[in-house]
Amino acid sequence: MDGVLKKLGEARKTGTVGDVLDLCLEQQLFDGLGKVRERHRKAVSPSGADPQAVSDDKAEARAVARSKEYQQLRQVPYAELLALNEHLGGGTPFATQHGVKGLEFNRVLAVVSKGHSRFQIPEMLANFSRRDELMDKELEAFIRARNLFYVACSRAREHLAIVFTTKLEPAALDTLREWVGESRITSLRFDGDTVVGGE
Repeated sequence: MDGVLKKLGEARKTGTVGDVLDLCLEQQLFDGLGKVRERHRKAVSPSGADPQAVSDDKAEARAVARSKEYQQLRQVPYAELLALNEHLGGGTPFATQHGVKGLEFNRVLAVVSKGHSRFQIPEMLANFSRRDELMDKELEAFIRARNLFYVACSRAREHLAIVFTTKLEPAALDTLREWVGESRITSLRFDGDTVVGGE
């Protein structure tokens, strides 16, 4: 048993995901890897297809793509997987709005961009004054963005700063002015990475 655990510990430090996976699949000390073994088998031999062959069959093409993805995953240094686990487990001062639900912090910097198509906070702010007129998909999008914005803004115990990385429409700025006051809003202009002016 000590030999397997020692090899596993060493593979976690210096090996790849494939090295660790192979050790886990080869060992006889513990079970519970049925689903992992099955996925491994399917990825190594996707329907008996040649990974280089081009097929019109969608199922076979997906199997070949999964096999290629699996082989790429096996090449990743296991230390990167450990670092990702640490990051996702709170080893960073950064998180998504979804990742901080229920948490509180003394100081919060919320960064709002236009990057996610399902959560358009700038549009929600612009539509806030006409929220009672919204219907169907527009209303659903408004509610999703409003709820996410609430999560971001309600995490701060003492200090909250919100940075918008996109230019806001006048209606969105009007909403923010109504909520926080004109004196708490600063507009910055950038030239590349350099601030060239502010209001």
